[in-house]
Amino acid sequence: MTLHRSRRWDVGLVGTLTLLVVGLVYADPLLLVATVVPLAYVVFGALSSAPSSVDLSVERSFSPSTPAPGEPVTVSLTVQNTSDTTVSDLRIVDGVPEELPVTTGSPRGAASLRPGGSTTVTYGVVAGRGDHTFDDPLVRIRPLAGTSVLTDRLPVGGSATLACHGRVSEIPTLHAVSRVGALPRSTGGEGLEFHSTREYRAGDPINRIDWRRYAKGEALTTVNFTEEQVARVALVVDARPVSRVSSRSGFPTGTELGAYAAERVYDALTAAGHVASVSALGLDREAVAPEVPVDPDGIPWVDAGTASGTRAQAAAVFDAVRTAPRAATDRVDERDDEYVTRLDSQLPRDTNVVLFSPALDDTPVFVAQQLALRGYDVLLVSPNVIGDDTPGQSLAGVQRRVRLQKASGRTLTTADWNPTDPLELLLRRHLPRVLSSS
Repeated sequence: MTLHRSRRWDVGLVGTLTLLVVGLVYADPLLLVATVVPLAYVVFGALSSAPSSVDLSVERSFSPSTPAPGEPVTVSLTVQNTSDTTVSDLRIVDGVPEELPVTTGSPRGAASLRPGGSTTVTYGVVAGRGDHTFDDPLVRIRPLAGTSVLTDRLPVGGSATLACHGRVSEIPTLHAVSRVGALPRSTGGEGLEFHSTREYRAGDPINRIDWRRYAKGEALTTVNFTEEQVARVALVVDARPVSRVSSRSGFPTGTELGAYAAERVYDALTAAGHVASVSALGLDREAVAPEVPVDPDGIPWVDAGTASGTRAQAAAVFDAVRTAPRAATDRVDERDDEYVTRLDSQLPRDTNVVLFSPALDDTPVFVAQQLALRGYDVLLVSPNVIGDDTPGQSLAGVQRRVRLQKASGRTLTTADWNPTDPLELLLRRHLPRVLSSS
């Protein structure tokens, strides 16, 4: 610990000496008696000092412990006095990483702790993607007189790093039910669930013959099961400069939230046996890793596949979207119909499209509507990054909601996502509809 002594009571010593000298010179007993007042302060300051050693234990916890990007996190820092000495004046400041904005409460606290006593500082931050390491909290201890200050950083028990990676959690509706495919069809064929029976035909698999019925003397029949098929889905992230904004300083941008949601869906789809492709609109060619394939117009496009390199290429696209600079560039965005044409040229006809965009302008809605008109089933997942602190933000929020409401149609579904709500709830509600249309 660092000990710093204050000279705040020196004025009392000066007052004592002054009254004493003047009282002796003028032989005034009243002045001599008056020296007792400043002398009392001097004695109080001399006898009051910070303890030479104090045992304090510090514990930090996060709730939730593994948040999603943009999700509020409550940080609790508990300090306990494990010594036999009373700490009359304890000040503590938690070491919050600069990249995490404090939204509620304060990471600072003050308390007086008796032996065995404790105090808890609680505040809220907004999680950003990645690992965020907290510094040890700064602690200052002063006596009642404030004549000295002990300063130190105390080691923390519990959690020191807030991990926000947004790893996949279970989405039950996406689990594959057979090797043939993951979605039921109305026709009978290969599968696991019983569908119907029909007359035996030459060449039918032996394992589909109803031998029990044949043993009863009836004719050979073949069992049909509910046929399954694999869904083909294209995940497109809006990474244009207009989407690289956040509701407040330090909060995730629309592109960061879109990349996070797209990566969650990609991992869930591939884990369930579906076929998923990845693309992004509005990225500079230089922002994409060299190993990521791009079309002749510079739009990254990762075709569906099972090779290990495919997952790495998809991750590279998501990383490029997340790390795109927030400030608008000098790059002139393509026309809306050019986006539609380029996507249409890459998409197989049986593909369903999930577009991730904050929908801050009409472009994503136009692209989604045009793809729907061309026969694709489209889901527009729109993270809300518009705050309501100013009249301008409130107006922009109304315009965005109207934009999304007008976009919904028979083959186009819009999902308004509040980043403070779990993404899984939104996916369970909207994603099965898109997959079932395959």
